[in-house]
Amino acid sequence: VLSEFDQPNEGIVKKLAQTYLYFGFGAEARQVVELSETDSRVNMVLLSLADIMEYGYEKGSSYLERFADCDSDAALWGILAGKEPSPAATLNSNAALQALSALPLHLRVFIAPELSRRFLFYGDKENSEAALRSMERTAEPLSDSAKLVKADLEIKQGKLEVAGVR
Repeated sequence: VLSEFDQPNEGIVKKLAQTYLYFGFGAEARQVVELSETDSRVNMVLLSLADIMEYGYEKGSSYLERFADCDSDAALWGILAGKEPSPAATLNSNAALQALSALPLHLRVFIAPELSRRFLFYGDKENSEAALRSMERTAEPLSDSAKLVKADLEIKQGKLEVAGVR
């Protein structure tokens, strides 16, 4: 990561941070980006993504939150950026679901339950269910967090017996 004279190599810093994020290592990505001495927009995005991977939301700034209604993959990260969903937010659910389905399986399993929970907060049962379905189509068993969100969704849909509520 460091070049001669112990100066960070910006290209390597970026690539290493992206690699850590690909594998879901938010804290490690943050540490690498913080080695950088530039305060670029790329670094702000990497730090925001690192926070989402590590904490489930942007801990520092709310840089990505404003992109929740974008017509691109940024909508996914914008929806996940806030600590708690903002009731007044406008979401581009279709773009977020497309971005979710494009993620590698190991990240989708990690991110889909939280996206589903956020959609459910907005009363969007259909897209909440779609986010969970993106995991159910795989050979992997549902994670515990996905099972909890699925139960919440079934309760909101009135399927109390399926959710295990008596």
